[in-house]
Amino acid sequence: MPKKKEKKSVEKQNDVQKTQKRDSPAAAESTENYLYLTQKRYLNEQLQRYQLKCEALERQKKDLDCQCGILEKEKKDVVEYLKRSLLEKEAEVDELTERLEGQQRAAQQHGDSQQLTLTELRRELRGRVTEASSENKSLALQEFQEQREQIMSNMESLEKQLANQREEHKATIHSLEMKALLEKKRLEKEMESHVAVMAAEVQQLVEQKVPEAARSALQENAEVRSLISQLSEQNHDLMEENFALRERKGRLRVEVENLEEMLRETSRQSCVHKKVVEQLTEKCQQLQAELKDCQQEVEQLHTKQTGVLGEMEALRDLTLNPAQTFQFELALQNPAGPGLVPPPPTRKHKHTPSRRGAAGSSSPQGPLLRSVHLLGLQCHSVAINSGFRNSGLTVSKTGKIITAVRSTHALEAPLSHEGKLLVPHDYIHFLCQTANQKMEENLRFIHRS
Repeated sequence: MPKKKEKKSVEKQNDVQKTQKRDSPAAAESTENYLYLTQKRYLNEQLQRYQLKCEALERQKKDLDCQCGILEKEKKDVVEYLKRSLLEKEAEVDELTERLEGQQRAAQQHGDSQQLTLTELRRELRGRVTEASSENKSLALQEFQEQREQIMSNMESLEKQLANQREEHKATIHSLEMKALLEKKRLEKEMESHVAVMAAEVQQLVEQKVPEAARSALQENAEVRSLISQLSEQNHDLMEENFALRERKGRLRVEVENLEEMLRETSRQSCVHKKVVEQLTEKCQQLQAELKDCQQEVEQLHTKQTGVLGEMEALRDLTLNPAQTFQFELALQNPAGPGLVPPPPTRKHKHTPSRRGAAGSSSPQGPLLRSVHLLGLQCHSVAINSGFRNSGLTVSKTGKIITAVRSTHALEAPLSHEGKLLVPHDYIHFLCQTANQKMEENLRFIHRS
């Protein structure tokens, strides 16, 4: 509206100037008066508009003053409610600290009992290992000595048997040779006597009837016969000796085969004994390796127990020190639009945005949450034993304890601050359930691997 009026006034002024150029100087005064009147009317209209605007601003100011009063009243009510809840939560904190002390005492007693049982088990294990090693060594040595003595006795008996057989063979051979010599001598004597008798008879006959030529022929014939008989006797003796040697060779071959078979049997038994000794040595080495593994497991259990005791001491120091209370950070969803609105900073706490939760992530229980700072030993143990990757329990230098479930839904949520519960019990149950599921998955993965 004012711009259009200004345009109209400018057009009127231009028209007036044009009329001034055309009209006479006498009409200049009337035109100036007309211009002043139009300018005055324009200023009056502008003044009325500003007055209306001022009245509207005054009404808006009154409305804002009323809203400020209502907000102040609500603020006072909220402060009173928070004070009452603070007193209730302080009483609950006292009760929880008493319960925590009782649980810590019970845990310490349980740890002492576990230490005693561990020492007893270690002592029993060492005793069993020493007994098993000594028994295995003694049994192996006894069996080896018995087998060695048996083998040596078998070897001695076989050597004695072989010596006896050799002596028997020598005696039989000597007796056969003596019999052959005696028989040969007897036959020689008989032949000599018979030849002498025949020669005497032939000599008598020859002397009686045969002339000299026949006598010489008969004498030669007798010599040839005697030579043939000697050769036949020698041939017979050689044949008997050959037969005896063949029999002896057959007996010796059988004895050699028996001895070779016995030697093979003894070598096989010695190989078996060597294998048994090797198995016993391998078993002894396996038992020694198992002993080393058991000792390493005992040492690992001891280190784990010391680590758990150290963590319990650290948690006891943190929970019993009233100066190291846990701070909290809570970011609620902005009703005007998506995103996170951080709480105003106080003297004790400055807002530090989470690295993983910078863009914000929604909780399955409702509002968008950003950080979790726990005050509860049960939730602490859940976070420690869950075995999350890039998640778990974090203790800062100032005593702040934060637990995160980033690997499931990239989230950190505050649970309590100075004894006040900041989230519902359903959400705590959800965190514990998620941690237990993750722990079961990790245990199944470990068993599979």
